[in-house]
Amino acid sequence: VKGGPLASALLILAALAASWTGALDLLNLDTQAQRLLLRAGAPIADSPVLLVTIDAASERALGRPFGAPHAAAWRADHARLIDRAAAAGATAVVFDLFFESSSAADGRLADAARRAHSAARPLRVIFGVRQFDAAGQPALVAPLRDAAAWGSLCLVNRGNGALWGSPLAVLRPAAGAGGEQVSADTPSLALQALVGERLLDADLGRRQ
Repeated sequence: VKGGPLASALLILAALAASWTGALDLLNLDTQAQRLLLRAGAPIADSPVLLVTIDAASERALGRPFGAPHAAAWRADHARLIDRAAAAGATAVVFDLFFESSSAADGRLADAARRAHSAARPLRVIFGVRQFDAAGQPALVAPLRDAAAWGSLCLVNRGNGALWGSPLAVLRPAAGAGGEQVSADTPSLALQALVGERLLDADLGRRQ
């Protein structure tokens, strides 16, 4: 079609401009587009990621609901999961859960995380954290905080409650400091799952 390449280029530029200026946010189009992309995505064959869910079938199979009264039993199961994952050669186990209340099995879960970390083929264990306590420490029971890494479970509503995003980190510019380097902390659960190294300063100029 005559003029097709030019029309395509102009359409791309218009879409980029709309995205850059926030026009898509006003119409909620970015959320709608991302929802469509998520629905269109097919499961990846031979994916290196295994999702272990806790659902009604899990509760029936184990004969107990997932809740505070049975926290110790569930955390003992989590410890067994870590041991089995380590034996199977996994590289990381990530708990998309928060552990704010103590239980009798916290030591067992912490020991499993330590064993995995010190194994011949180390396995990283990351626990979820959704808030900080009054002292500025992650709200995670002490045995687990000392035994493994943690990642933020903080979510941000991307529009109408239809789609949520997770900040990769929190940037904290020092008062009066100039330049492009900004202190970064509070890594997200996803970032901790993929990168084992400590979070460093963010380079704003290079968007890193």
